Amino acid sequence: YCHFLKARTRLKGAPDTDWVINEMSQNSTVLFGGYTHNTDVEVQLCANGTAGASEWSASVFVPVD
Repeated sequence: YCHFLKARTRLKGAPDTDWVINEMSQNSTVLFGGYTHNTDVEVQLCANGTAGASEWSASVFVPVD
């Protein structure tokens, strides 16, 4: 069972050292804020539950309007 999701973000093209894990959700809704307009943000999710944590998901690139 999944108890909560973690999300990590970085600007598109940034090095691996720039990942920021600052969003968590218990209801599958994750809100991201604080990004500059006209940038692309790379997002990955990780499920955490009874059996431990999953691997990070494949990346999704989200344009910030």
